[in-house]
Amino acid sequence: GSSNNVMTVQTSIDDVKKPVWWYLLGFPLWTAIAKVGSSNMNMRIGSDVSSNGNDAPASAYNEDLMVPNSHDFRVAMFFIVFGVISVVAGVGSNIWVQMNNIQMAE
Repeated sequence: GSSNNVMTVQTSIDDVKKPVWWYLLGFPLWTAIAKVGSSNMNMRIGSDVSSNGNDAPASAYNEDLMVPNSHDFRVAMFFIVFGVISVVAGVGSNIWVQMNNIQMAE
């Protein structure tokens, strides 16, 4: 068969049934943040194309524009994981102190 006969259907992440861990790990929050970022980038790229007058975005010629690489991704993921672990440790330690009725020295 020809690859021209393949039908593609675009679906949104909102249209797909999700497992329980999707909600437990906070993925609705992460997808909302990603959607906001994506729409903002689309608006920015669209305004760059229209202001430049040709097909290439103006930001393609801007030397100050930083393109993220794998190191930047790892740093961002470190901060996200560190933040989540910090929140869990902070809340968990407070719950543990309250359950064991530990009085802090003054």
